Amino acid sequence: ELTMESVSGNVIIMNGGRVAGAKSISGNVEITGADIDGNLDASSVSGTVTARRVKARQLSLNTVSGNLAVEDVESGRVELQAVSGNVDLIGALARGGRYTVSSHSGEIKVILSGNTGFELDATTFSGSIRSDLPLTGGSSDNRRRQREVRGVYGDGSAVLDLNTFSG
Repeated sequence: ELTMESVSGNVIIMNGGRVAGAKSISGNVEITGADIDGNLDASSVSGTVTARRVKARQLSLNTVSGNLAVEDVESGRVELQAVSGNVDLIGALARGGRYTVSSHSGEIKVILSGNTGFELDATTFSGSIRSDLPLTGGSSDNRRRQREVRGVYGDGSAVLDLNTFSG
């Protein structure tokens, strides 16, 4: 089982099998092409955290001062949290998957491929929300800017919980 940590440098893992964790205090963390039988935790205090083509039972990515980029991951549970940075979630959702995404002062962008439906609960305190997909059975708060969107797309089999304070 592989766990990599750095105090002042990048952590890069490509085609790793049993990756359990990747952390950097002052550097980027990048994991590409990993097929993990368990959970993956990756974080950076001051850097970007990226996961591409990663398969894991659970994926948890965190950064304090940096962006999060997740592309083409397969996981039943994805937790993404940025304090001061943007979060990009790109790819197909897993049927029955749960995706919890938050950023205190950054933008959250979700670009979906595939045809998996989802339930959406998106909120912001002082930012705005836009959905290009038709949602049913939901509600939205349209005072000045759209600050809350709830609804279902397709069969609603996955759950997207998106929250930002000022993004």
